Amino acid sequence: MSWLLLPVISRGQLLKSLWLKQCGFTIIELIMVIVILGILGLAGADFISTAFRGFANTSGRLEIYEEGKVALLKMEKELQNAIPNAVCVVGAGGNCLSTGSQYVW
Repeated sequence: MSWLLLPVISRGQLLKSLWLKQCGFTIIELIMVIVILGILGLAGADFISTAFRGFANTSGRLEIYEEGKVALLKMEKELQNAIPNAVCVVGAGGNCLSTGSQYVW
């Protein structure tokens, strides 16, 4: 029954007393928030830079692949336009497989 002994205060006095108690942040709280946000910012920046580095590496590899593919296509066209029976590929049994004729000897 100790709650009956509490002094009776008006609503305005209650709001005023609460406002005066919690008026803002302390400098320690602000510094802690800045430090925590800095740590999170560094982690986020590292993650993003790693993603961009991977993208750049992949782009470079894709470009090299495309250049090699074009070179192989050019060589294939040149071989197809070469003199018939000029290219002889030796098979497993020692047979010559000619690219320009219908026959395998």
